[in-house]
Amino acid sequence: MPTTFSFSLGFSDADSGIARSESGEVMILQKGFDSQYRMDISSGGETTHSILTEVGNASYIWMMNRDATNFIDVGFTGTGVYQVRLLAGQHALFPLLPTTATIYMLADTAAVDFQFYIREA
Repeated sequence: MPTTFSFSLGFSDADSGIARSESGEVMILQKGFDSQYRMDISSGGETTHSILTEVGNASYIWMMNRDATNFIDVGFTGTGVYQVRLLAGQHALFPLLPTTATIYMLADTAAVDFQFYIREA
């Protein structure tokens, strides 16, 4: 059954004067109705989170670094491999490969409040 995943984002660059705002919807052909939401503190080396087996094939991940100072590196393919760096206060929305099973996180110099939401395909 198709479901709608809605999003909106915007950015503004004061130096160049470029600003952009977009919103949209993605239709997901959904086989199930499961999702995973978690808020955690990552510190002291790499932290991993397995995607719940109930979620099955992941489709999208929304994640946010709620820390006021430190960044966090995030990866989806293996230990020590990070594709994303979220600075303090940043958030991101990414499509995931359906085979993604684990999220790998490495906090900067101190504990980082990390929040994520994963939707089943």
